[in-house]
Amino acid sequence: MATIEIRDTKKYGRTYKFRTLIGTDENGVRQYARTIWKPPEGLSPVKEKKLAEAEAYRWEQEIENGKVVAGGAFSQPRPATCDPSPADDAVPEEETLRYFAEQIWMPLRVVGGGLRPSTIAMYRFMLKVTLPKLGDKRISEVTGIDIMQFLQYLRNEYRAPNGKKVSEKTIKHHFDIIRILFNYAEKQEVIEKNPIKKVDPPRMTKRPVDALTQDQAKVFFKALSECKLEYRCMMPLLATTGVRRGECLGLQWRDFDFEENTLHIERSVLLIACAAFALRIAFCNTFLPSHWLCKPIPGIFNLVP
Repeated sequence: MATIEIRDTKKYGRTYKFRTLIGTDENGVRQYARTIWKPPEGLSPVKEKKLAEAEAYRWEQEIENGKVVAGGAFSQPRPATCDPSPADDAVPEEETLRYFAEQIWMPLRVVGGGLRPSTIAMYRFMLKVTLPKLGDKRISEVTGIDIMQFLQYLRNEYRAPNGKKVSEKTIKHHFDIIRILFNYAEKQEVIEKNPIKKVDPPRMTKRPVDALTQDQAKVFFKALSECKLEYRCMMPLLATTGVRRGECLGLQWRDFDFEENTLHIERSVLLIACAAFALRIAFCNTFLPSHWLCKPIPGIFNLVP
């Protein structure tokens, strides 16, 4: 995702500077694209921030689609690869599922909706799989059968970047994102009939929890005595409290209450994909009910010799 910096100058007033990584040169030096955006007047700080995030996302999409050069200026239109006269049955770009997903749903509902960076990154990645199959259709003409055929394509033909078939969980994620997208389109009265209502959610096979037995846990904790200090600290937390890896890495001393023998989950560390091939580490607040955020740790530090 593009980084956003607020600037206040006497000449231009309040502006926003967008910056995103676009790759590296032949010497391995990172290359960035930058641009300045000035918000319209009369917006509240909250609305201005959300609009800036949406504009930054659109600008980043234009870079990835080749419509913007590194400095942020629009490039010349690409030469036509076919007869420039449109066909009678051509779908106007503004009516396609692709346009609605990239120019309306993502900036307003996803990026501007306060979702976590990891969730936004996942939505963007999955759209890159969905839109080549469904994106050029008129959004009002996408049917339940179209969606079912896409899910069937994921099961039988699509391969993940590592060359393997996708899991049932991944297919369910694709279905959920399509459902959220079309529900938003229906709410905004972009479509009259919602095709996702005619599609049954993909079934997921329930698998037994692969947990350590008591004897295996004893061997595990005993082996930790020969490991580095950071593993001796993290592994007991992961094994006994159920915290996620990112939540464990986000812990700070103030999160521990040694009198009550509890720890509070307040943040998570995420490794997310940015534009081009970059990765970024982000600290995010944890959005969970308060009673989920307090984990008991009775005797946890006595488990490791």
